[in-house]
Amino acid sequence: MLQGLAIGGEYGGAAIYVAEHAPDHKRGGYTSWIQVTAGAGLLLSLLVILACRKLTGEAFNEWGWRLPFLLSIFLLAISTWIRLSMQESPAFLKMKAEGKHSKAPISEAFGNWRNLKIVLISLFGFNGGQAVTFYCAQFYSLFFLTQILKVDPQTANLMLIASLILTTPLFLYFGHLSDRIGRKPVLIAGLALGLALTFPAFRWLTDYANPDVAAAEASSPVIVVADPAVAISSSTPSAKPS
Repeated sequence: MLQGLAIGGEYGGAAIYVAEHAPDHKRGGYTSWIQVTAGAGLLLSLLVILACRKLTGEAFNEWGWRLPFLLSIFLLAISTWIRLSMQESPAFLKMKAEGKHSKAPISEAFGNWRNLKIVLISLFGFNGGQAVTFYCAQFYSLFFLTQILKVDPQTANLMLIASLILTTPLFLYFGHLSDRIGRKPVLIAGLALGLALTFPAFRWLTDYANPDVAAAEASSPVIVVADPAVAISSSTPSAKPS
């Protein structure tokens, strides 16, 4: 839970900071780099884990798993230096100069029902759909490969690394596309594809990664019915000039 709260603050704050600095007609392209860094971070972590497994061998489960955490100290130092070097965005400075900035942001966001309703809609509406799609693809897929399909961890990590290398650059393309055709078509199309392809993708993954499991399921079929009522892709409200 603490990790979720931390990454929520990190990602949301970074997206808002970049959006407030980006030109109106390039905001999608600028903020798409935020998601690229998320994919790149996961890719880096997988590479570090593979390297630590290789170097420590069987000792990885005893003490080798601590090495990635120790190495992250260097990233923490870089992150701290970046934060100390950052300045407020022009949009925020303008609001502050005009006296329009919030004096008590927490109480105004959660203590007022009108504002709280916007927070809840953003949390469960805009972010709910894309969060399920993202975490299924980036995190549950690794669990599915190793725990359900019984693929060895090194092979599963390599498969996820290959998928990250192939798909991470697409964030940039669709970010720039949203600048040209608008946010809504890209968001709706992305969520619709995620909704339509998630189950088939795991089916194809089963057929490819462990054909024996696929054959066993074919001999004793189980029907799974999904009835999603509503799924809405995430959207960061565009920063508007004050």
